Amino acid sequence: MRKSVLLFILSLFAVSLSAQSLSTKVFGLNIPQGFVLESISSKGFQSSGINHPANMNSMNPAALYAFESLSAGFSYQWDYYKMPNWWANIEHGRIHNAYPQSVGLVMPFNNVRFGLGFSQRYNSQLDYAKMEIITTDHPEGTGEFIQWIKNVRVFSYAGNLSYAIKPFASRKNTISVGFQGNYNTLYINHTMYLDDETILSEEENRTDNISWKAGILYDRAGRIQIGLFYEKNSFFDDEYIIDELVGEIREKIPDKMILGLTCSLNQNISLSTEIAKVYRSNKDDLYFLSDSYDISFGISGDVGERITCSLGFLSTPYLYKNNTELNYNYYGQYLLGGINLRFDHFDVDCTIVTSTMQAGEWRKQITGKMILGYYL
Repeated sequence: MRKSVLLFILSLFAVSLSAQSLSTKVFGLNIPQGFVLESISSKGFQSSGINHPANMNSMNPAALYAFESLSAGFSYQWDYYKMPNWWANIEHGRIHNAYPQSVGLVMPFNNVRFGLGFSQRYNSQLDYAKMEIITTDHPEGTGEFIQWIKNVRVFSYAGNLSYAIKPFASRKNTISVGFQGNYNTLYINHTMYLDDETILSEEENRTDNISWKAGILYDRAGRIQIGLFYEKNSFFDDEYIIDELVGEIREKIPDKMILGLTCSLNQNISLSTEIAKVYRSNKDDLYFLSDSYDISFGISGDVGERITCSLGFLSTPYLYKNNTELNYNYYGQYLLGGINLRFDHFDVDCTIVTSTMQAGEWRKQITGKMILGYYL
């Protein structure tokens, strides 16, 4: 059995390394802080294997097989930026709104799972520095100021179908496959304020696209899990209007190939690791992005029957070609601490993520996330 597991792992690595030829080169939404850490939970930085029903949108679609009863969850996420200045005194932050970070519902029917989900995949606010109004009569300035704020959000709605081949080879093995389709909406809002915060002008535009992902997950008696999935995202390609001036939207969330392994050392402690190939580059891209690898590690342990604690690490570079200063300012290295409290039909999952000591200055932040789950 060990030889077959090893062969399976090697074959997954081969597929992952060959994914370069499958991917379309991409543009990218150019503020890396705007990408939400969707898959974080008390299981660490993990999306290739079993996560939480609230994170259905961001995880391997094949992993839904683990939810054997009607399962649902929702999450909220908060971010604090230690270094909010992005570039040229432009401050960046997350838009704190009433929408949850994610919502997920999983419905089982024998070996089939159906899932419905919602998530905020991108959330960014650029607050441009105040500028003094200049007129022909007052070329040195009128003493009044205007301020421009740009909000960008991507909402994603998902439908998921997965199937578990159970048992496979022996009663201790399960292989599941899954497919997920996403309908994504990009909102761009431009607001101009006078010095007294009166709205001078406001324009909001939106455009949509479709994305998909497909995955496979191997489970060995709940002790070893090996997951692989590929995520394909299409362009937001449209026009937007600001004060009757026409601009072009041409943005894309990167494609990804993600491979992960989770292994239980004993009944209480498990280790996980994951590597994601992120396809960002495009020869015509004005931001000169490079493809990159996101790497994560995690350890979790049960404290009694109802409490699980975890620690995790994530490295997520956001590289610019031939520019060492931008490379330095954009890389992110995150530490995570999480706890999951389980009750009869629901659980509470809390995580704290920090990159204040390990990231470039534009990605120094603290993130908190709370998930509530219900299991019938």
